[in-house]
Amino acid sequence: MKSEKATKRRHWSCAPLEPFEDGATDAKDQAREQRIRDGIQWNRFYIPKNEFLPPREFRVDLRRITPLPALYFMGAKKVCSLSEDARFDLYSQMGVNQSGLQIYLEPGDLSELRDTGRG
Repeated sequence: MKSEKATKRRHWSCAPLEPFEDGATDAKDQAREQRIRDGIQWNRFYIPKNEFLPPREFRVDLRRITPLPALYFMGAKKVCSLSEDARFDLYSQMGVNQSGLQIYLEPGDLSELRDTGRG
C-alpha cells in the first residue's frame, strides 16, 4: 500500500527522557536542575510531574535528538501530548539549542507580521 511505503521512508525525531535525581544534594546538580525548570538550560527541556508518567520530574536531552523510522512509533500507545504553550516552549528551546538564537512568539499576537508586500 502507498501509505505503508510512505511511512517506511519517514523518520520522526526523538530524544531521551531522563528523570531528575531524587533528592539531589550537590549544589551544582541543584543549580542545573533549577536552570532546567526555569527554561534557561537550553540543551534540556523540562517535563513537570504529571498524571501520565511516574511521579517525578523529567528532562528531555535535546543534545541527543535522533531520527527513528516512523514505524517504530506506530505500535506505541500515546498516553499524553504537550499543551500548545509547552509545544511553543519546546520549539523555542530546540531552536536555541541548535542555533544559539532565541525568538519570542506570542500566539495570537501576529498582527504585526501581516504581509506588507515587501520581499
